[in-house]
Amino acid sequence: MMALNMLRRWLNGQDIASEHGWIEVIESMTLSV
Repeated sequence: MMALNMLRRWLNGQDIASEHGWIEVIESMTLSV
């Protein structure tokens, strides 16, 4: 839950152009979990 909140908060501060960046973050998160 906390991780999702942090991710969501981080996404709100990102530009749509950097979507590849957050995709990598999500992939790394799912791998680490």
